[in-house]
Amino acid sequence: SDVQLASPIVEVEGIFEGAEPELRYFFGRSAKMTTEPPEVPGVPALPFAAPAGYQNRVTIDGLLPGGVYAYRVLNAEGDLGGSFRAVPGMDDTTRIVAYGDSRSDHDAHQRVAEAIAAEAPDLVLHSGDMVNMSSADTWQTFFDILSSVTANAPILGTIGNHESDMLRAWFLGLFDPPTGFEDGTSTSFAYGPVYIISINYLRDPSRAGFLEWLEAELVKAEAYPYRIMLAHGPMHTFSN
Repeated sequence: SDVQLASPIVEVEGIFEGAEPELRYFFGRSAKMTTEPPEVPGVPALPFAAPAGYQNRVTIDGLLPGGVYAYRVLNAEGDLGGSFRAVPGMDDTTRIVAYGDSRSDHDAHQRVAEAIAAEAPDLVLHSGDMVNMSSADTWQTFFDILSSVTANAPILGTIGNHESDMLRAWFLGLFDPPTGFEDGTSTSFAYGPVYIISINYLRDPSRAGFLEWLEAELVKAEAYPYRIMLAHGPMHTFSN
């Protein structure tokens, strides 16, 4: 949001643990987006540029795995809401859309976003180069185009060269990725029957601890029938 909310309030309707269908209200916090990325050995630090505006976080608990919930943000700037599906269980089906390199053709990205929304996915993954270069304007355009998608499904990206590892404060501040390796630009999480590993390909893969972390994650992934690895750069290349 452009202004700080006293307390973000989200109204959620659905079936919660141990209850009949009902409306519940959840309260959160609003904070200035000033997350400075932690120091990472070998990664030069640019003059810090904080993401713009305020990030509003509301934790919604008591959700049933795979349940569908309608929600409204009551004190938003305008009437904002939609529906979402809670993380499915291991035995549930799920629909995931993956795409990437949306940075430079906004008309094409709009058409892709409309096609994604028509598929009604539970989760959206982006393989990087979401924006041409991190700034308030480029990220605003990105989320404006995706508004019909992100109203109803979470999106998680992986960092690409155009996001820039040195400008990763924007990526970390906007996506708040799950805890992972180093600062979270490499991360992993389970999503129902799928195990997803996202790696920051911009850093030296032989850096201390990375391969050990990745091998351990691949072992965890063996317990899931589906596995996805997300990276902006390919595993093998014929170029330099």
